[in-house]
Amino acid sequence: MPIDVRENKHPYANNCNQYQNRGLTLNYTHQYVAQQLLIAQHAYNKLELGFTKLTVERPFRIAAILRTDVHELIKTEPMNAS
Repeated sequence: MPIDVRENKHPYANNCNQYQNRGLTLNYTHQYVAQQLLIAQHAYNKLELGFTKLTVERPFRIAAILRTDVHELIKTEPMNAS
């Protein structure tokens, strides 16, 4: 079954909207953020879309680049108990 990233259905895409919205607010391009993270633009795209798992350090670096608190970028929904 294909994954529809636009609907945030990928398991690691929880923070996709926060990264995109904050970057747009600051008028930052993917290229700029990728350069600041010392990664390729394609790698940042995959990270933003949720296809790449975040390391412990990376959300803090992204938050610093996007001039926001890391907690604003990492908002999680409570898991449903089965």
